[in-house]
Amino acid sequence: MREIVGQGLVLRRDDLGEFNERVTFFTREWGKLKGKTISSRKPLSKLSPHLDIGNIVRFRCVEKHELQLVDALKMAITDFSLFDLNALDRLLFEDEIDEDLWDILVKGNNSWEEVLSHLGWDKQYASCVTCSEKRVTAFDLGKQSYACEKCSGYLRGDDRLLLEVNRFVS
Repeated sequence: MREIVGQGLVLRRDDLGEFNERVTFFTREWGKLKGKTISSRKPLSKLSPHLDIGNIVRFRCVEKHELQLVDALKMAITDFSLFDLNALDRLLFEDEIDEDLWDILVKGNNSWEEVLSHLGWDKQYASCVTCSEKRVTAFDLGKQSYACEKCSGYLRGDDRLLLEVNRFVS
């Protein structure tokens, strides 16, 4: 049995049965983790309010057969939108440690250009995947490629990251 203690940014919560959930969070020390919670969807759960999406939490997990989140304490609330956190969840792999990305996210004033550049999709060297235009304005999460202003209109709304605004935006 292994115990994991650290800080994490809550990215997602998925129902798992009637009262349980699977919580996805990004940590500095272990990367993206998914932990099961027991009875966190019950009305009187003491764990649930701390695990709101977008919170930075201090957590404790125990690993037997799978990772189980047993304790969490809200440390801070971020101003990321649900779309931004969902997009980040889609871009990150489990158990891939990235301390620099943690620092980028925690410092605030984030831009998708900075995050994508750090993850290996630098806008400076990109061109539109459809028409090869060099001036790209959007990132397609589904294909993990860039699109120009004209071609980005054809992307599904939940797959499109607009890059022209300085903050995370959907």
